Amino acid sequence: MRYHISPFTCENTPIYEQVDSIVLIGVAHGANAERQREKRAKFLAEIYRCDHLLLEGNHAVSNMNALLLPTNYETTARRVFRDPAYFLEEDADIPALGEKYGVRKDLFDLYDSLQILRAGLQVCNDNPEILARMLMNDLEVKRRLYRGFDAIHPEETLRKIGEMLRLFPEEEADVVCGIGEIFEWYKARVRDHELLGPRTRNLLPRLRGRKGEIVGANHVDYLARYLRGQATGPPEDWRSFAQGLDPQQRNVIRRIEEELFPSS
Repeated sequence: MRYHISPFTCENTPIYEQVDSIVLIGVAHGANAERQREKRAKFLAEIYRCDHLLLEGNHAVSNMNALLLPTNYETTARRVFRDPAYFLEEDADIPALGEKYGVRKDLFDLYDSLQILRAGLQVCNDNPEILARMLMNDLEVKRRLYRGFDAIHPEETLRKIGEMLRLFPEEEADVVCGIGEIFEWYKARVRDHELLGPRTRNLLPRLRGRKGEIVGANHVDYLARYLRGQATGPPEDWRSFAQGLDPQQRNVIRRIEEELFPSS
């Protein structure tokens, strides 16, 4: 299992993959459907043909996105679909699943915050108070929306981020924050295997008629293979996966886990 940058953007999505009675619709979560009229028309045509709607994520996140991203494809589908949607990750404990694959529970929050850290470093103009507030807000939202995140203490996460930033020189910040994208990719593969694939498969016998499933575009290939019964297999454990990264990335993870925060 090799990490690769997702080829999907707002410009080349949505994508569609038909597997028997279900159409998998891969989207860019932040895409504005209102600005893509032809794509929106095709998307709505698919949704209107469906008898059931399945969605990545959980109900709380979807409700938040309805306020923050009112014109994205998932919100558009929920707005026009006549029946309640099935949320494929309702009540899922993502940190616990990470621990199952070897992601240390005491570091899950750190890795999960690196993407917002990168965004913060780009916009905060070296203002540590604004950066801390961005990170704190992100962690508090996750605590409210996701099971398992309630065990995370934002102040402790900020302390760990501060120690990490002091360990690595400024010129390595891009590589360090890039681990966030890699972790997000790895976490998505765990979610594919543990949640999205099995929960989709288990729902299908109960749902008569045509199903539409909306997920991030990088989930579609795995789900199509999984639903067709093709060999997919579980992802590698975190340590084995990290060994396959390039030397700089591997070294960042090693220093975080062995030098900065060694396991007790």
